[in-house]
Amino acid sequence: MAENLEIGDAILVLSHTNTAVEEIRKHLSKKAAKLFEYPHNVSTIQEFVDKFLAIPYYENKYKRGIEIIDKDRYDAEIQRILSRCWDRRILYCKHQFDFTSVRFISSFGEPRIGLGIEGSDISYKIPTTWRGNEDFNKQYVCNWLLKAKNEILEKGILHYDDCYYLAEEYIKEYPEIKSVLQKRFKYILIDETQDMQLHQLNLIDKLFYSDNCILQRIGDPNQSIYNAVTDTCDWLPRNPMYINNSLRLSKEIADVVNPFTLITGDDGTGKARFVVNGKNVLDSPILPTLLLFNEETMPLLKGKFKDLIERNNLQNTINGKKYGFHIIGWNAKISEPEFNIEKLRLDNIFPNTTKVTTSKTYDTISEFLQFSENETISQCQKTVFAILCHILRLSGVVDVNGRNFTIKTLLKQYKNNELIILNQTVFKISVAIKQNDFETAYKLLKQVVDSDLKSKFELQQNAYVDNFIGNTFVKYNNEEKEEEDSIPIKIGTVHSVKGMTHCATMYVETFFHNYECKHLIKKQNRGGFQPSPFFKDIVDKKSSRAKQAMKMLYVGMSRPTHLLCYASLKMNWSSDALKKMRESGWEIIDLTI
Repeated sequence: MAENLEIGDAILVLSHTNTAVEEIRKHLSKKAAKLFEYPHNVSTIQEFVDKFLAIPYYENKYKRGIEIIDKDRYDAEIQRILSRCWDRRILYCKHQFDFTSVRFISSFGEPRIGLGIEGSDISYKIPTTWRGNEDFNKQYVCNWLLKAKNEILEKGILHYDDCYYLAEEYIKEYPEIKSVLQKRFKYILIDETQDMQLHQLNLIDKLFYSDNCILQRIGDPNQSIYNAVTDTCDWLPRNPMYINNSLRLSKEIADVVNPFTLITGDDGTGKARFVVNGKNVLDSPILPTLLLFNEETMPLLKGKFKDLIERNNLQNTINGKKYGFHIIGWNAKISEPEFNIEKLRLDNIFPNTTKVTTSKTYDTISEFLQFSENETISQCQKTVFAILCHILRLSGVVDVNGRNFTIKTLLKQYKNNELIILNQTVFKISVAIKQNDFETAYKLLKQVVDSDLKSKFELQQNAYVDNFIGNTFVKYNNEEKEEEDSIPIKIGTVHSVKGMTHCATMYVETFFHNYECKHLIKKQNRGGFQPSPFFKDIVDKKSSRAKQAMKMLYVGMSRPTHLLCYASLKMNWSSDALKKMRESGWEIIDLTI
């Protein structure tokens, strides 16, 4: 398509996440390298809005550049302003609603503010001390928030949502920008449209829903889990075409996934319009596998998954080498202070991972830099901050609440120029990482630790910290790392792998108001079971929790090309339910025996 365009026409490809964009790049960079050159553009919608609308409008209006576009940095600035305020009205309101959720709302006339990007009204309980002056005090709070927002904006510190506000202001003040963009981009392709929020969909339509362009939106409403897992979707397709066949899924996996389809549509005869048909034909079909475990056998899950990969020789297949192997779950972070078998999260089940998106811990900074996922500058920045947090954790330094530092709580320790200098240094380190100049990144990072972190947090001599930092940079070869773990397995949330293809996937049940099978397998009053997608029944669930579970399972279980495993606590399954699973085509392996 890019090769056959008329001179002056360009293609714009947008998706919602960096993961999806990287998948596009991975698959097309060799086949259609021209697509990644000027005048074309392949990026996330956030990057597009920043580059073509928000940044140029900001620079034109404020006659200066933007310092940073980042949620954590923006939140820290809100907290800094709050810490200097002693007005009782503001101090009262900060306990009534989240000040970091206040956003600019584009409107004709004076700027407005609201809660969240969609701009819901800021409402809160009025205290009795305001009696007789309610309207005056409410207006004071509103004016204070507006002034604080403008102060932060003028400093060049933006939340990601601020960029959409600036984009709308740009279009409002200079409507000719629409014609400029339409002349450049003839074809607009939107991937993962189901994850777009209403303000993003409206902005795209405002720019490109025109006779001058061809706008094509591609997505699956059943996979709309990015912003909130609900049974609805902001995207309403226009003149839809349906793609029922999946070239990724085998028939065995597609037959498992299809009953979890929440939004099927109607073909006009009362039958489902959207059906998942697996067209990936394997030389040796592999049955979906249910792994049963308990607290004692929980540590065996990863090893058993590897055994199944090896049993089917998947590590030597093209897809095994190309897409790899993943363990995923709905929820990662531990919610209970003490271990609770009835409320497991990924961090409970796989406690030795530095973060749930990686396959193992890193023993040194040199390893951390070279083997973290650093495809984008943003990921590189997170890697740097994660290293700093890890050093504090190894040092036994905690925040005021007695918890390990996170990126957010770490940034709160830096004020004004301190924070600016830190962000500039982290950005410089991140650029070095992105360019694979790991030795320079190491040296710069070591300077931050020696000159700043150790004095600021009064770090004491600690053998663990010294070993992690090291004296000099150590270069590793990828081959050396692979020898340690001949079948590397990545562990992450369902959200983290959305849009990706795997060779083999193990979906591990985690707790969200209950376990997935508990949401979807129910006994009938008269005996037997209610229809359940686990038993390949087509169902119409009414419970919002059941619908959420169906969406999450649909996304998670539709990742693999070859092997699908489902790991669940044995205590959640009756013998009758297991019998139904066998009848539905599942192989069952009980690790507790």
